[in-house]
Amino acid sequence: MSSSLYDTDFYTWTAQQCELLRHKKFHELDLSHLIEELDDLGKRHYDQLESRIKVSTIDCPSPQMANTALATF
Repeated sequence: MSSSLYDTDFYTWTAQQCELLRHKKFHELDLSHLIEELDDLGKRHYDQLESRIKVSTIDCPSPQMANTALATF
């Protein structure tokens, strides 16, 4: 069983895929792994955004609390 570049050297694989895209050599792309990586990337970004929104809403005081705090100054 031979290992693919994707399995053995991910960084080089990504550089190669970018180069193929830049030169519009679509028939040479590793489509199954590209699809998998793009799907994972989208999910990670969504999860990070969701997490940041949750943290910001926890850390952000309600408007009433903010007004009360400002009134004490």
